[in-house]
Amino acid sequence: MNSENKRLYGFLLLVLVVSGTSIVVMVFLQNQNRPSTGPAVLVVGDSEANVTLSEMLGMPSVTRDGAYQNRLGNLGGNGTYRGVRVSTLVDLVGGMEPTDTLTAIASDGYNWTYAYSKVYPNTTYYDIQGDMVLAFEYNGQRVPEYQDGFRIMFLPEDGVYSNEDANETTDPNPPGAGPQCVSNVVRIEVNRQLEPSRQEDLMRLNRFHARRGSFFLVLAGGSLRRNDA
Repeated sequence: MNSENKRLYGFLLLVLVVSGTSIVVMVFLQNQNRPSTGPAVLVVGDSEANVTLSEMLGMPSVTRDGAYQNRLGNLGGNGTYRGVRVSTLVDLVGGMEPTDTLTAIASDGYNWTYAYSKVYPNTTYYDIQGDMVLAFEYNGQRVPEYQDGFRIMFLPEDGVYSNEDANETTDPNPPGAGPQCVSNVVRIEVNRQLEPSRQEDLMRLNRFHARRGSFFLVLAGGSLRRNDA
């Protein structure tokens, strides 16, 4: 092989090395610049919105001390919560009508259905239950480090969402405030103008979940982590 061929092959090899390196760098930079979705909740109404934690952090939020009672009257979840109003999330997908209901669904399938008046409370209800929020932070610990995940919380000014508060703002009366505070929420869905029979089915399902929760509570001899029902 003469010197000219050697120089030519050397040049081609250099081009291949540089080109290969450039491709690797470009792929790396693309992966670095690709946004990470992170923890998120799917909100379903007239449209769908997969709302990420990063997006929630850019929304108006509520920070307040809170706790809830289980059906035995014991307090659970006592601490400082930060979250986005559920109504803010629902408004992203078309909002609710007064005849609609809203279902929060946990990662294990547990769910609870709320009337319009819980999500968009009037002054009377608001003074009792406070803001209904999807909490993403508890005592400074944020999802996913906060192991209860995204959690439905009611944050009245007195710092306790009691069984009495739940009864006064929910029809029919729930067995306790705790079952309404769904943890590890992955989906929030608007149920459009349900027939009365369907609404009653959902209420019966809520009561079933609450009874199941209290059953495990008795077996465990302590508070139930799922929702402290």
